[in-house]
Amino acid sequence: MKRGGWHQMGYNSQKMIDEALANGCGVGAILSPRYLNYDATQKYAAKYRDSGASVLLDPEFYVPGTEVGKVHTYPSAELRSSVSEFLKISDADIEELSNAIEQENKAIGATAVLAPAVPYEAARDDLVELNRRLFVAAKQVGDAIGIPTYATVVVGSTATTPELVSEMLSGPTQLDADGWYFHYEFSEGRLPNNENEIYSFCIAGLTLACTDKPILNSSVGPLSILSFAIGASATAVTFRQNLWGFERAKWEAPPESGGGGGAPARFFSASLWGTIVQPDEVSLLPAELREAVLTHTEHSAPVAAAPLLPWKKWDSYKHMVQILIDTANSHAALKNSRGAATAASAMLMRACKLHADIAKAGYRLKDETDSYQAPWLNALQRVIEDRKDDYAWLRALGR
Repeated sequence: MKRGGWHQMGYNSQKMIDEALANGCGVGAILSPRYLNYDATQKYAAKYRDSGASVLLDPEFYVPGTEVGKVHTYPSAELRSSVSEFLKISDADIEELSNAIEQENKAIGATAVLAPAVPYEAARDDLVELNRRLFVAAKQVGDAIGIPTYATVVVGSTATTPELVSEMLSGPTQLDADGWYFHYEFSEGRLPNNENEIYSFCIAGLTLACTDKPILNSSVGPLSILSFAIGASATAVTFRQNLWGFERAKWEAPPESGGGGGAPARFFSASLWGTIVQPDEVSLLPAELREAVLTHTEHSAPVAAAPLLPWKKWDSYKHMVQILIDTANSHAALKNSRGAATAASAMLMRACKLHADIAKAGYRLKDETDSYQAPWLNALQRVIEDRKDDYAWLRALGR
């Protein structure tokens, strides 16, 4: 698994990912059958590989009976059914699914197989068994092609305590996986801001990391600032907010048309670790605060030159992804997970202070970007204190 920041494909983002990878931004891409049809997936996978990126296909069986997006164009589509029916899948159908997985992964030149899986839930041994069977089907493919197989682990919303998280992970951690494709299902919201949920998310990541297998932490968006702090080897990001957390609703609702066309551009600030409306809110800030907030990339050159003028929305997206990827890569380059935890803590502390300075000056940002940094910071500091043995173990493992 390539270490660092990956791209997670969202609606209408395939060309932007291609451009970013060609410019050296990101080490890999996760393709989605929800957003690209089978033929287009093969086309873009080839482009991404030409840029030196690793390529993975998420089979997206989280809601196995889904018909949204482009899933019907894939060989595995014939095996989709409701969860209740999927639980009764026959050995013959498992073998057929294995053949479809092999066909799909060979077609895109995948660097590893992502096993299909439904979300794990507390006290659901039937889901543990189903995911075991699905993993075996995928592992058979990985072994035949000669590439790793990563078990997909979605910690479902019934993991309401760290104890339940540990219990839930007892099943998947027994799989003969070469690594983990890790998601966490938070409560609804643009970004999670419940400290206890973030704490449980961190415990889940550390639990997987302590198996000494690589983790690709996906569906996190700006929460990727914690990925390497909890032992991940890679994190997948996007500007699409419906991929800033794992949401089953994406596979239950009709495909989105993009939306937000009339909304102003948001400037993602590394120092705020959040967004500010450009130029509406930026123009209100005193010069000293404005300078502190505006952390630039090559995509924000127009803002650097004229901070009070409008900015193209797609440039704002590219800017955001660049900051998320650059931060991920800088944390990935640190000596170990404990060092990444220290770096993440320091960034969140600075963000909290800058938000406090903005509030003291009499301003409240529309996106309420001050609502989550403190809970993230508090949760991480609790984890650092409570899980010293885990960090010591990871240090001994060289991670």
